[in-house]
Amino acid sequence: MYHYTPIEQVPGIIRHGGIHPRSVLRERGIRFNDDYGRWSNRREKAEALVDYVAVGVLRPWGMMREPDCVVFSIDSEVLLRARVAFMGGWSSRDEIGNIADVRAREGIASFDAMFDNPTTSWPSPVPGEVLVWGSIQEKDITCLYVRNEQHLEEVRQVLRRNNVQRRPPYGPRIAPPGFFPPTPGGDSE
Repeated sequence: MYHYTPIEQVPGIIRHGGIHPRSVLRERGIRFNDDYGRWSNRREKAEALVDYVAVGVLRPWGMMREPDCVVFSIDSEVLLRARVAFMGGWSSRDEIGNIADVRAREGIASFDAMFDNPTTSWPSPVPGEVLVWGSIQEKDITCLYVRNEQHLEEVRQVLRRNNVQRRPPYGPRIAPPGFFPPTPGGDSE
């Protein structure tokens, strides 16, 4: 599974031991972009999702076109240990109206519904978004992927600028060819 985030969020993820939902970030006084528009065009819906971290079964291809994004790979065993809602499509779209809609998609039946075509391992609808309730701990992060050598240096500079000395066991690492889509400027790797 994958979690996309801007480079600027990497120091906080390393410093605070994982990927945390907005409720935890607020509670701990951790600075982050708390613009509800990143989750929804409706504030009440964004607040309904405040306790969840969004991950995808597939990489968020469109969002990964942003030149400053990095992608965390997450151990799929999180699905077995955490309270999880299997959304299928993007939770930011309007088919999800409130927290009751999210909770209705928890459980194995919703997982099965996301993979309703037995001839493929692709979720339907794509991207196979999963909302994990609570934090994703550092031990569940398997890799931090960056685009290329230049991108790796940008991540290192952001870490130095934010006085993050510790290098986590999961990277950062340069992604294999084809992992990232081309950026709007045309660079792919």
